[in-house]
Amino acid sequence: MKKHMKFMLYLLMAMPVFFIGCQKSELADDSNNSTTKKGAANVNTTASPTFCGEQLVANLYEYGNTGSSYGTVTVANDLVNLYIKYEVTSGYLVAATAIYVGTPEGLTTLSPDPSTLGSDGIWHFHIGSFPYKNYPSATSFTKIIPLNSLPDCFVIVAFADIPVVSAPYGYVRVSAKVPTALKSYGYYLDYCKQVCGSGCETAYAYGNGLANCFLSIPGVISNNWGWSNGPIGAGTYNWPIYAGAGLCNTSKGTLVGTLNVVYAPPTATITYSMGANVKLNTTQLYVGNAILPMKNNKYTTAPGQFPYKHENLNGVNSNSFTINGLSGSIYIAAHSDVCW
Repeated sequence: MKKHMKFMLYLLMAMPVFFIGCQKSELADDSNNSTTKKGAANVNTTASPTFCGEQLVANLYEYGNTGSSYGTVTVANDLVNLYIKYEVTSGYLVAATAIYVGTPEGLTTLSPDPSTLGSDGIWHFHIGSFPYKNYPSATSFTKIIPLNSLPDCFVIVAFADIPVVSAPYGYVRVSAKVPTALKSYGYYLDYCKQVCGSGCETAYAYGNGLANCFLSIPGVISNNWGWSNGPIGAGTYNWPIYAGAGLCNTSKGTLVGTLNVVYAPPTATITYSMGANVKLNTTQLYVGNAILPMKNNKYTTAPGQFPYKHENLNGVNSNSFTINGLSGSIYIAAHSDVCW
């Protein structure tokens, strides 16, 4: 019984706020902010997600007490990810969080001390064990879950511990205000993937702090935007892919996928993995020890002159290259033509 009381879960409630089409917003985890590499072009390289359709905003209430809210949770998606953001009112902190995303039926399989996935083994359930040291105290926190892993519609249970000195245990446990069949107390939200507006764009992988904007590379005279990422050594890397980020400004681009790089000299395996509704038409790739490929003794940023190409892909969702004969530190420029 004592264990049951300790694990009586956490946070979220909803009042939909509707927006038409895709739009920019600041619903992003502060810990994911990118930094501009020294020497790169003086551009904004920190992107806000481009959300699709309707965002869902939920008040945070203690179970059985809806008199006052401790903050909000906002749920939204772009082409690639689901975002669940906690924001508490002034004077409070989010001390710990636990989130379930999946089928309503999956909720009934959870014990009062839920530490495993649902019975189908697919749905996300994120929780730390008491005293929940896996999340630092903060006034806001965002959980990001790949959209490809989720069905079209699902429920969300999002809990949190809010430290309150006057509370019996020194904290208040809050969650969304929607009726639920949880074995332990709490609430859940209904959410369906929001559809993004259609479009086709050129896209490039952005290597976060390793990204070198074409426009800032000495010797490059082209006006093409894009990035050469590196130098990198052996290891595994995951970089966002942005479409339409003219002048290397990711804040004006659209996140459309992820580039996975596994470099184990002499081989690099590079995979384009796109968002749930994003399709690849062509991929063009450069991998080498120089920052860019050469054409007539000059650097070239024209993707058509990159040495590795897959054309006429006809709308696939992922595409891979295996490059052999590599050594030392390398650079990667990964271009694609995408539609959604």
